[in-house]
Amino acid sequence: MRSAYRYESMTTPPTIAEPNGPPSRRGHVRLAWALCSLVVGLSAAGFALTLVGPNAPSTAPAFAKIALDTVGPVVFGVVAALIVAHQPRNTIGWLLMLLALGVTTLQIAGGYLPLAIAATPEATPAILLIAWFSNWSWWLLIGPLLLILLLFPTASTAASTTQPRCWRPLAPPRVTRLISSA
Repeated sequence: MRSAYRYESMTTPPTIAEPNGPPSRRGHVRLAWALCSLVVGLSAAGFALTLVGPNAPSTAPAFAKIALDTVGPVVFGVVAALIVAHQPRNTIGWLLMLLALGVTTLQIAGGYLPLAIAATPEATPAILLIAWFSNWSWWLLIGPLLLILLLFPTASTAASTTQPRCWRPLAPPRVTRLISSA
């Protein structure tokens, strides 16, 4: 009768699987939770910058809106960290983390820019850089959302026959005609 374990030699015990998974998986889990904690910290900093800035909320509904805007990326970050911790190769989890990081960086830029402008009315390179970043950083929100919509059911792109139909609403009409004729 054969044993279930294969021994290299009779002196070495069988290898036991690590309880937290292989080292590469632990690295992904640590990275996911580190990014989640970064999202929480940046959201708190963005909330504090908004409360201190010249556009601080003076009414309860305005304060509630800012508080909910702060909680949103934290929820995305926690959900993303949970997904990545259990399935490190899941693209949706990483896209949700990118979405949470994008929202928090937009909050930081939106909270810091009024403070910097109030402190120095001249256009310094730092103010110009933050203003430039806040003008295009909304792509960090829209890009992952579009990719999540394309990848959601199976975390892979659609078959080559249906893929042009997925991109059709986003493309100009001439490009759509070129794709349809191909």
